[in-house]
Amino acid sequence: MIVDAAQLSEENRQATTLSAVDMVKMRSVIDPFSGASLYGEPTFKFSPDGKYFTIVTQEGNPKAGTMDANIVLFTTQDVRDYINNRNTAVLKGSRVLASFSSTSNSDAIRGLQWQNDSRTITFIGEKPNVPGQVFKLGVISGDLVQLTNHPRSIESYAFNDISENILYLSTLQTSNKNWHLPSYVVGTQRLRELVSRDQPYWPNAPEQLQLYVANVGSERGAKAILPPFFNYGGVDEYVPFNIWMSPNGELAAIALPSSDQAESAKWLTEYRPLEINRVRRTFAENFDEQTMQNRGGQFRQFAIIDVVHGDVKRVVNAPTASTIGGLYVKAVWQPDNSRVYLGNTFLPLDGIGDDDRVARSGSPYIAEYHTLRDTLRTVTSIEIPDGATAAPSQFIDMSLLPNGRLATFWSQRTDSAPRCRVFYDSESGWTEEKNAGSECALTSRSQSGVALSIREDLNTAPELMAFDLETGRQRQISDLNPVFKERSFGKVELFQWVDGKDRIRAGGLVYPTNYEPGIRYPLVVQLGSFHPNRFFLASSRAGHMSSAFAGQALANKEIMVLQVPHFDIGNSKAEIGSNRLAIESAIDRLNEKGLVDIQRIGLSGFSRTGFYVQELITFSDLQIAAAKVSDASNRGIHALPIFFGRQHGMSHIEGLMDSVPWGADLEKWVRSDPNMHVDFVKTPISIESNGPVISAWWGTYTTLKRLHKPVEFVQFPDGQHILRKPHEQLASQLSTVDWFDFWLNDNVRMDPYPDTPETVESLAEQYERWHKLRAQQEESNLAAIEARKAHRERSLNAAGETGVQD
Repeated sequence: MIVDAAQLSEENRQATTLSAVDMVKMRSVIDPFSGASLYGEPTFKFSPDGKYFTIVTQEGNPKAGTMDANIVLFTTQDVRDYINNRNTAVLKGSRVLASFSSTSNSDAIRGLQWQNDSRTITFIGEKPNVPGQVFKLGVISGDLVQLTNHPRSIESYAFNDISENILYLSTLQTSNKNWHLPSYVVGTQRLRELVSRDQPYWPNAPEQLQLYVANVGSERGAKAILPPFFNYGGVDEYVPFNIWMSPNGELAAIALPSSDQAESAKWLTEYRPLEINRVRRTFAENFDEQTMQNRGGQFRQFAIIDVVHGDVKRVVNAPTASTIGGLYVKAVWQPDNSRVYLGNTFLPLDGIGDDDRVARSGSPYIAEYHTLRDTLRTVTSIEIPDGATAAPSQFIDMSLLPNGRLATFWSQRTDSAPRCRVFYDSESGWTEEKNAGSECALTSRSQSGVALSIREDLNTAPELMAFDLETGRQRQISDLNPVFKERSFGKVELFQWVDGKDRIRAGGLVYPTNYEPGIRYPLVVQLGSFHPNRFFLASSRAGHMSSAFAGQALANKEIMVLQVPHFDIGNSKAEIGSNRLAIESAIDRLNEKGLVDIQRIGLSGFSRTGFYVQELITFSDLQIAAAKVSDASNRGIHALPIFFGRQHGMSHIEGLMDSVPWGADLEKWVRSDPNMHVDFVKTPISIESNGPVISAWWGTYTTLKRLHKPVEFVQFPDGQHILRKPHEQLASQLSTVDWFDFWLNDNVRMDPYPDTPETVESLAEQYERWHKLRAQQEESNLAAIEARKAHRERSLNAAGETGVQD
């Protein structure tokens, strides 16, 4: 087997139960610059002649504090021989080509590309404490050459081995330009921007980028070919600035931020899907001109770069549709360099008839741009029903087939297999191929005859499968995590229940590792995405969620875990009620089945699901014994100043409250604002905040402290929203396991885990702190009971006076 422990790293095989340390060390296949990877699936890089393919594996290294990545080369013919000869026990002809390690929040290896000669690959590689640079690697010779030497990390690039031209994007060092002034007038800056010298932090940070061009065979250095532009993380916050170079290396396609803010505002009203999209909220709060200039990246538009002369031409006077037609955009070039296909863009509305205008204003398209004629032609539209905020068929990818046809890939849902559609150029224009199954097969067949996929399910860790398209045989060709065979896992199953409104809900239920029927176990409900076809480790989310969640490690503490997805997201108060009802009914059902101890229930929330944790610990009659939120959203009066200036905006919180905190709505706001009722809270809660930000939970935390309630606040000053660095992941997940084991099982851990920063002294300090919180709990609970009782009496009195019950 290839990609095993002996080849890539040495595993700790002593323990039998899986811990948070194992979850951080999990090795997975990644390709962060592929379109499908936005939905959790890597794509695989075959050489142009089909003789080789590569994968990139990545794992956390807790001892070194790095994310370690490897480029692994496979010889296609050896793989086919291995598939078809069952007597062959070892896959030959495969090896690790290069290894890199990252101490930043970026992948150590990213943006891998095969070059035309089928013997060279390029990629962005990162070394500890060194910004990522572009490298060229010979797959036969093993020669490694660094192509860039930029002072800051390369974010995206395109290289052509024929012309030796390279285009790349890098961030600029930016800071609060007003910091040196004795005073300045504040417009709509966020709190983060007011209190920090440094670049504002994700999400929604206007990070400044610069585009450079260079020729690696020339002694001249890199030249900036565009003024710096902002990467506003609102609309396109998950979409990288990919660059697609023409086959001869003389032209390149890129989706650049719109250069005209007035044009962006006009697009918002002209294209119907944008008009109802969340981006409208950004424009709704009267942002000043300076702020909006920094947000020119609200929309992107396709442009063509003349790499030789450094000229830039915006060829589509319309925005990409990366918010409503799927997140991904892509360009594909014809071999003769004359045409490029632009995926997932709206089309211009000027100079066309009324019927065409109606169609174009309602749907994004795939279009063909002719570089010699400077003309734009439609290939196909992406249908979006009236009133929808997201396309039911999301554009994922496209590729040019050997016969000149264009294959496009769509997904009905993020967890479904892509659907292929093929188009050919006819006398009447681009036409869809009927019964295009064989044409679609060509995209995976290429010249290799092998298709690749990742096999996994809730109880099976991901492995790489190879499929011979001629013989129909398939075989596993990886052993990514052999240590998992020596670890104990809790059984995971799909759990369905009916909520209080007769709606069927579903999540993932993890049984304790040593489960015994008839025993009622403590339960931790993890609130976040659930994918029924993905391996459940920390959770079942793609990437396995390194913040807050610790599913299998909790199962090894004799705790049952239920992963509950978001329900009915709608930016309204109904969303809060729907999710609260789903969680309460799930717990009730597990209690009815005799599986859980209703007195030992924990809640773990991340990001948006912080809304639901906040609601439950404040207003629910459930006895929540412990809770944890990680970089979570908070609803109510404390959230308004935090959301000011953000993409979602204050109006987002007002929608979730279904009111505003002034005028006739004030009393309604106060009744439903959790921050106005923290005296109701009985639950010990741990709050994590990632990055140099002011958390929306800060007000809740300080008020809970003021009331002497059991609460702690942990800051990860350099953490991303989803924690990336192994030490950060470990700190979050180990704390999660210990927190719930302490409050639900009354357990204390004395021995630090190896290969972690833990010490005997640090563990002793942790539990000393938590025992002090426990001492506060009894008095806090009595006060909360009295507060809830008084609130009910006031509500009943108010109902008696008005005839309406709250």
